[in-house]
Amino acid sequence: MRFDPALAARAALLKALDGDDLGQAYDRVVELEQIFSSTAGDPAGAAYDALYNIGALHPNAQAYQEFLIYITWQQFAEAMTPRYVERGLALCDQYVDRWGSHGEAGERILEIRDAFAQAVGLAREDEEDEYEQDTFKGGD
Repeated sequence: MRFDPALAARAALLKALDGDDLGQAYDRVVELEQIFSSTAGDPAGAAYDALYNIGALHPNAQAYQEFLIYITWQQFAEAMTPRYVERGLALCDQYVDRWGSHGEAGERILEIRDAFAQAVGLAREDEEDEYEQDTFKGGD
């Protein structure tokens, strides 16, 4: 990736906290993010799950959804389980469906989506497999 997901997560979170999109969840998000960013293992995983669940309650909070994508990548990098890949792909797809892929944020979301897809051996639909490019396309 051409950007640092941890730094992008921090910037997205600050943007999310600047707006009203999180409502009463604001204080809880701040508390959970502190746990997530300062610990590892089970405490960080539990904080991540709680942050993810808050995101499900605020699907229109664009910056927060972006934040979730970046921290899902961080969780995947830590634990490398299919659960995080599935969540990451779903979050990326929801983001692009809702807000598009234009601008810096959209480009980063596509880039991180590609990284999730590559982690499970999927290629983007608009990319032709290198093998397919080299294969002769004629008859006998």
